[in-house]
Amino acid sequence: MSLADIGGQAVLIGDSFQAAINKFFSVNFHVEPADSDRFVARVATRYCRSLPVAQLSSSPVVISLHSNAARPAESRYLLSVQLEGAAMVCQDGRQTRAGPGDFFLTDMARPFRIELTDPWSESLYVSVGGLREAFPEVDICTGVAVSGASHAGRCVRAIVDEFLDLASEFNVANGDRFAAALPHILSISFGKYLRSGTADRYTSAIRLGRDNFQRERVREFVWTNLSNPRLDTKMIAKQVGLSRGYLHRLFMSEPRTLMRWIWAERLARVSHDLSDPTLLGRPVTAIAYRWGFSDPAHFSRSFKSVFGMSPTQYREKQRRPTWSSR
Repeated sequence: MSLADIGGQAVLIGDSFQAAINKFFSVNFHVEPADSDRFVARVATRYCRSLPVAQLSSSPVVISLHSNAARPAESRYLLSVQLEGAAMVCQDGRQTRAGPGDFFLTDMARPFRIELTDPWSESLYVSVGGLREAFPEVDICTGVAVSGASHAGRCVRAIVDEFLDLASEFNVANGDRFAAALPHILSISFGKYLRSGTADRYTSAIRLGRDNFQRERVREFVWTNLSNPRLDTKMIAKQVGLSRGYLHRLFMSEPRTLMRWIWAERLARVSHDLSDPTLLGRPVTAIAYRWGFSDPAHFSRSFKSVFGMSPTQYREKQRRPTWSSR
């Protein structure tokens, strides 16, 4: 049985619970009940195109994602609102306790551990692209609970509760609008935590500004994946969690477009390797392939247009001793 087949709610026992939530969230969770023989869970789901919703009540259980587990094809965050019971949440080196009325965020693509004690909770499955665009500091807000009794927390709870109550009546357009607005609402709710000084990367994020912060994230991903010949804007947008349109806009103010910058970075790596005496035995084409060039002719033309000579001539030039006059 899977949640997709339930079409409402169901009582699940043991392995059927793990199989159901794994299918609904498209993540290979590890489920560890406190008492396997007596474990029971009640799950209900509601579908809005942009914002799936799940409600859970269960016996005490630990739900976790291990570092070697398969990742979902589409990255999402889980916004969990604790209605009853308690949740001990651990992610990215942060740990927090969420009680009744509190809420927290979990990145479903990174390892986490949630220990639930007699829980009753509602969760919204939020797309990571829009979330990071509106709320670039979201990655440092996992493992943090926002009190439902705080001013910002009460506002967010009121809006989310209203959506959850009316989700089944929302048409597709209104569901999409709420999904687009939710990241902005969440950025407000985590403001106190971000201003507290305990958010380890927040100061840097603010100093760089939203766009600069996102550009640095894109560059880090590119530098790690330069050797992949399939590296393009579609791959980058998907893996970094940004829309392709926003990704292009990030580099409009830069001297080069994103792909031209990637090309320049690859050529710089190739030129460095061609100058390395320990790599003299490595063919030029092998070096080019190492840095993501898959078309030798296109690579040679590009290299010559930048360095004014062929890769072979460039390597020979680097081998010649340079004599200084006295």
